[in-house]
Amino acid sequence: MLFYRNILTLTFLFLIMSSVFLYSKVNHLASGVHYNFLPSNMIFECLMFLFFLASFLGGLNKKYLVFFFLSAMYIFYGLSSFLIVENHGRLSDFLLIYKPFVYVCMLSIFYGKNIFTKKYSNRLYTFVIFSFSFKYLMSIFIFDISRPGVFTENNFELMLVGFLFLATYDVDREFESRNYLLLVLVSCLSFSRSAILFTLVIFLFLNFKGCLRNKLISYMCLVFLVSIVLIVFLSRLGDSGIESVDRYIFLLSFIREMSNGSLYVWLFGNPPMTNVSFETASALEYYYLVFSDHEKLIAFSAVFNSFILRAIFDHGVIGLSFIVYFSYSIVIGSTFSRGIALSVCSIMLINGMSVSSFQSVYFLLGVFFLISRKNLSKKEKFSHA
Repeated sequence: MLFYRNILTLTFLFLIMSSVFLYSKVNHLASGVHYNFLPSNMIFECLMFLFFLASFLGGLNKKYLVFFFLSAMYIFYGLSSFLIVENHGRLSDFLLIYKPFVYVCMLSIFYGKNIFTKKYSNRLYTFVIFSFSFKYLMSIFIFDISRPGVFTENNFELMLVGFLFLATYDVDREFESRNYLLLVLVSCLSFSRSAILFTLVIFLFLNFKGCLRNKLISYMCLVFLVSIVLIVFLSRLGDSGIESVDRYIFLLSFIREMSNGSLYVWLFGNPPMTNVSFETASALEYYYLVFSDHEKLIAFSAVFNSFILRAIFDHGVIGLSFIVYFSYSIVIGSTFSRGIALSVCSIMLINGMSVSSFQSVYFLLGVFFLISRKNLSKKEKFSHA
């Protein structure tokens, strides 16, 4: 278990150190290299794959193997269709579409490894949250960068920070007020709608010790967070109205694609590797970086940007529900806290309304921390739940 902790510590240390001296204004569609001298996304992906192999070879916990096998069979079905049936997709398109189920397989294997202690979780969170605070403050007030980032675009990386915070729970499933207030600070500095909103929502599910246990202070914090959410949403909306918001355009495009779909398509998704129509691809051409073939205007569900819309388009409401239920089940089975499990699902769905959520390695890494934390014995867990 020391192997995992040492590798993770070094990875976070190098990636954060390679970011705190990089300050450049970037296009939101640009790669994460503008936030970090190192390719953070690729490094985290490789790290999680290495951990998956080590965990797989180290023995399996049978409790969540049913999710593993169901997801593996579904991936095999999709791969068979991709190889046999003529389609316009590339292997990268297939991997992105089925990535959530690859992550289900990986998390099923990670369950019950008991790698991280409460002490380690607190130290890592403290290091990360202060590093983020420093980088974000420097970016905004010194270098005039309105949307700062450490690893990548903050919509993605703040999911990980949120999960690291959730991993700091104590024996009574309570959280330090200071740790939460630092998360509030970083979320506000990020100017990310999804981050500020999920920071507000998880406040409703969790129990705190310290100043936030006081009802008056707790209500004041709640009012402050609601005000910040409204300010950020209204300021990001601007004077142009909702029609100009890209997420609204993605939603309209999704509705147009699904408008002629049968009940079966809504429940189970489109056939494997179904690309969007020419009309939708044309309307979203400015998002060309995720196109399979920009010249021929061939694009798949990635063009919708939102994880929720992507999941329903490809896998249906049943597929999305499977992923949400799995996330809730494996977190509550690891932490024995309904509040933490609901917080994880809230982060996933709120982030998933905007960006890739469960399809992001930052979600995978964050949940990996949560389900791999050492806890008390089963009997003691229930006595404190």
